[in-house]
Amino acid sequence: MKTKKYTLMLITFLMITQASATIWRINNTPGADANYSTIVAAVAHGTVTNGDTLFIEGSAVAYGGFTTAKSLVYIGPGYFLDENPETQANFTAARITGTVTLNNGSAGSVMTGLYFYGLSLNDDNIVIKRNRFSNFLILGSGIVNIIVKKNYFSNYLTVGTNCQNIIISNNYIDGGSAGSTVISSSSTSALTVDHNVILGKITAYNSVFSNNIIVEGSAWTVEKSIYFNNIANEAQFGNENNNQWYVDMADVFVGATDNSTDGQWQLKTGSPAIGTDSEGGDCGMFGGISPYILSGVPSLPAIYHFYSTSEASNETGLRIQVKAKTRE
Repeated sequence: MKTKKYTLMLITFLMITQASATIWRINNTPGADANYSTIVAAVAHGTVTNGDTLFIEGSAVAYGGFTTAKSLVYIGPGYFLDENPETQANFTAARITGTVTLNNGSAGSVMTGLYFYGLSLNDDNIVIKRNRFSNFLILGSGIVNIIVKKNYFSNYLTVGTNCQNIIISNNYIDGGSAGSTVISSSSTSALTVDHNVILGKITAYNSVFSNNIIVEGSAWTVEKSIYFNNIANEAQFGNENNNQWYVDMADVFVGATDNSTDGQWQLKTGSPAIGTDSEGGDCGMFGGISPYILSGVPSLPAIYHFYSTSEASNETGLRIQVKAKTRE
């Protein structure tokens, strides 16, 4: 019944996608009835044009990296799908093990619900949201208007020279090892870093840091910047401008016990991060006007339960039960 499940997911997706763009299914599972078996083949093909959408389905076989200069929408199913409730009927992520590079011409691209090894951006006006990174995100020099939001990073972000209007919000950012640098930005670039949970050191200039929770990471270099309403384990931001310092992180989060990999960073009852952001809401990745979404499930209807039986009823044929929900 797997074919029926994927068909139902595709029909749901078609209902909410603009009719003017073409949707292409990517699935490298042997025997899958998809338009392409690899992302490499899809982005290289002449029929896949600017504005099209690649619906990259979960697979036990990893997808390879690729380089493109096309403006496309890439949608995967999310990650940690077996750890959180009501995510997808198929728990398998769409994992890309090679480096993905979006070159000049890819402006307007959106990437969501994917599990990256590494991603390199070399054009403007790109949205990276609800993805998991096992390694890096690199922004090339001179690019503007990049949104990096609601992602789960297990490594680092690097921002090149002369980059402006780079928004990094509602992410979990962990350098992967104690004392590592998680955000490194040129002295000629400017960032807005808001409502994140950060484990590691930062080098940044000309930037705004607000409503973040700094779990660990001393010896920062943050110069010519504004910072307010942050919560830190040490004195990274001091205690002025509503910043809280030397906070015991055991008092902040619900923790790993009985919680998912990303769910453990939700705030516990009585947390000092509750009601202390700049707007009276919560600090951290689950706060603000656009909170982190568990498992990075894309903002479209998702089938999280699918059941069928080979027993036919007298009049209605196969018995099929489907449950779906939408997320912001």
